[in-house]
Amino acid sequence: MTEGKKPQQILFVIRYFHPFIGGLEKKVFNLALALSGAGLKITIVTSRFSLSWPKKEFLHGIEIIRLPSPRIKIAGACIYLAALSIYLWRHRCAFDIIHAFQVGYSSSCAVTAGGLLKKKTVLTLSSSGSGGDVLRHRRSIWGRFFLRCCLKASCIVTLHEKMRDEITSLQPARFIKIIPNGVDTAVYRPSPDRRLARLQLGIAPDARLILYAGRLSAEKGVDFLLQGFSVLQPCPSIRLWLYGDGPERASLARRINELGLQAAVRLNAATDTMSAVLQAADLFIMPSKFEGMSNAVLEAMACGVPVIATDVPGNRELIVPNKTGLLVPYGDAAALSRAIISVLDNSELAGLLSENARNQVVRQYLSADTMELHKQLYAGLAASAAGREMPA
Repeated sequence: MTEGKKPQQILFVIRYFHPFIGGLEKKVFNLALALSGAGLKITIVTSRFSLSWPKKEFLHGIEIIRLPSPRIKIAGACIYLAALSIYLWRHRCAFDIIHAFQVGYSSSCAVTAGGLLKKKTVLTLSSSGSGGDVLRHRRSIWGRFFLRCCLKASCIVTLHEKMRDEITSLQPARFIKIIPNGVDTAVYRPSPDRRLARLQLGIAPDARLILYAGRLSAEKGVDFLLQGFSVLQPCPSIRLWLYGDGPERASLARRINELGLQAAVRLNAATDTMSAVLQAADLFIMPSKFEGMSNAVLEAMACGVPVIATDVPGNRELIVPNKTGLLVPYGDAAALSRAIISVLDNSELAGLLSENARNQVVRQYLSADTMELHKQLYAGLAASAAGREMPA
């Protein structure tokens, strides 16, 4: 693309998106907003799982295209893939680069079609470890097929070195860039008046509030969090608020009742104003079985909320034990409850974790830096497509 002409046009392809709200969906939308603000034209192509969802809409200026995807196993996926292929062909002159997110059939189709259309393609991995993009897909025939397709992307973006190592174990020669997730620290920051922040949410002065925010799905380990929290009960001053939506919502509601936690645990819908809740919290917990790089953890750290997370890849990239947070083994409810008490009962430790976490985010995980790295990546791919050497 020549300087001074039309803005670079990037097509994001993601299987699940708004009105789904999860870490990846939120990250993709925030990245789209930031890149749009920097002068790029971003279009997001995703699935239309319900006829009530609009086929096309604009969210804060970002064009969202939803392709038919009936909730019919296999058949629904095939219909979506056909629609995606047709869309990419018909609109091939409307974008310069295809950027797909997360290994799967949607990204496999996008990368393959991009190659056929002579377009540069980017694939961003979403998670690592046993349930991550690489190791999970290596365990099935279809998964290995999706990986082979995705490995043909012009560039693969990983969130950290562990992810890079996983993908290079398959194909060492790929062009890989490490671009971590980022946080807007002007939005996610400690409250200037924490007492008022708590008062506005109706939190009693002597109450201690623990938070979880994220998708309510099995891999997030919320049931494990409930087990660890139940060890602390009855303790009338400690509350646990869960924020999110997902397939496990009904079963988690039943589990709360089974454990007798109705008075202590609140199950809330996902919210776009999580910063206000974080600013009033005493502790944030991420109990997941595996992670990529949790936006929810980064946002809590940016708000100066002490974090306890499971000792899994992804969380280890963010948490330095006893310095920027605490790590506990997944599934060890006793260890989780001990960690909770160690933070809530030790104001000196809580203050240390809070300050160090905020400082780490400011140094390493700013959303502006993440946006700039993506912008440089796209410029490099455009230069490569034009026959110029791609920058390292």
